[in-house]
Amino acid sequence: MPDYRDVRVNVTLTNVIRDYKFQNVNLIADIVAPPAPVISSIGTYKTLGRELLSTQHSDALGQEGELTKIGYEMSSSTYECMPYGLKMLVTDREINQAPPGFDPMRQAAITLLHGLKLREELRIVTLAQVAGTPTNYSTPSNDWDVDNATIVADINAAKVLFEANMGGPDPTDFVIPNHIANEMVNQQEILALLSAVGAIPRPLDVLNLAVTGSDLPGSIFGMKLHQPKARHNTANLGATEVIANLWGDDAYMFLIDNDLQGASWARQFRLTDVAIRQWRSFDPLGWWVGAEWEVDEVQLNSNAMWRFIDVT
Repeated sequence: MPDYRDVRVNVTLTNVIRDYKFQNVNLIADIVAPPAPVISSIGTYKTLGRELLSTQHSDALGQEGELTKIGYEMSSSTYECMPYGLKMLVTDREINQAPPGFDPMRQAAITLLHGLKLREELRIVTLAQVAGTPTNYSTPSNDWDVDNATIVADINAAKVLFEANMGGPDPTDFVIPNHIANEMVNQQEILALLSAVGAIPRPLDVLNLAVTGSDLPGSIFGMKLHQPKARHNTANLGATEVIANLWGDDAYMFLIDNDLQGASWARQFRLTDVAIRQWRSFDPLGWWVGAEWEVDEVQLNSNAMWRFIDVT
């Protein structure tokens, strides 16, 4: 890595990747763990759980009486934004021989952004897996892709436990990996639900209809539905690729507060947004392009998540 004086932020490439969308990947880390900008790499945060349910003090106000003082304690923890970054080489030969309309530097920046975002998604998945194993999970008695699946009962039973853990609030977001959605959507009870809301033709017509996860409505079981498609290579560098679904074979329910005010499952504390830097080393091969940012992913409330383990 060259001296910092040789490294420059490429504003044009940085703006390109900040506007870049991931429509074909369906990364949802930013949805289930909304970003929260911070001005310091280390700081404290407070989280809301069931504290506001307390009614042990009366609110009755007598004639010229004083207001009753109430209070509650919120957990206070510390975040620490850590630097993450990737780089790749774009040779002068690539740049000089690029066909019209193709910018190797821009393509490198987008590739690096994909790399950072994919690794961020994996950290959020790992956070949910670890958090959902000790207490907030269930393993359906029947897989959700078999004829005797009890998907509706499984979800309703988990929602009751979720609401008890949270003291009332319902989950807001439902994450079903795309490959699971494609399997469960063909179960009779799901087909009946879709038919009831007019999402697909009446059951008699289903015999001639290929139903996929995309036929599921955007809101289901009272929650916003997300179907991540992201895949990753689990093999070591240089070994034969092993492609796996990044969200695995699990489904999740989350309580998410996008306004960053109320009870919520997780946050991404971001000290800096992704910046694209470029530099030349002493070798004459070409330009190095790097993508960097500082972020920390933190679970705020373990009760605000439920994991359905290995549903298919």
